[in-house]
Amino acid sequence: MISLNKMLWIGGGLLLADALTKIMLVTPQWAAHHHTTTWRTQAFVAIGIPIAFQFVRELRLAGVLLFAGGVGNLISALHGDVQNPFYTQSTSWVMAFNLADASIVLGFILMISALPSVAARLRKARQRAGVH
Repeated sequence: MISLNKMLWIGGGLLLADALTKIMLVTPQWAAHHHTTTWRTQAFVAIGIPIAFQFVRELRLAGVLLFAGGVGNLISALHGDVQNPFYTQSTSWVMAFNLADASIVLGFILMISALPSVAARLRKARQRAGVH
C-alpha cells in the first residue's frame, strides 16, 4: 500500500517535472491546448474525483496520477494556453501532449485495470457480511 507521504512525493515530483518541461521546452503554437471556460470547469471537477480514490487502496496511485495531471494542466491554463512540449506528426495525424496529459492517461489505465480487483474485494466483503 502506498503511504500518504509517498503519494505526496510522487504527485509533487510529477507537478515539478511537468512545470519544468513546459518552461524549458518550446511548444509550437499549433501544439498548445486552446481551452474555454467549459474546459476549465471540467478540469476542476475532474480534480475532485481522484481525491475519493485515496480511500480505496487499489486506486491510490491512479488517483495521485489523475490529480497531479489535472493540477499541472490547470496551473498551465492560468498562464494562457497549456503548453505541449512533446509532439509528433505524420501526413494524416498530429499528437501533442505534456507530462500532465501522460499522467492522466496512465492514471486512467491504472484505474481501469484496478477495477476488477476492487469489485472482487467488495464482493467478498458483502458475502462475509451476509449481504446478497
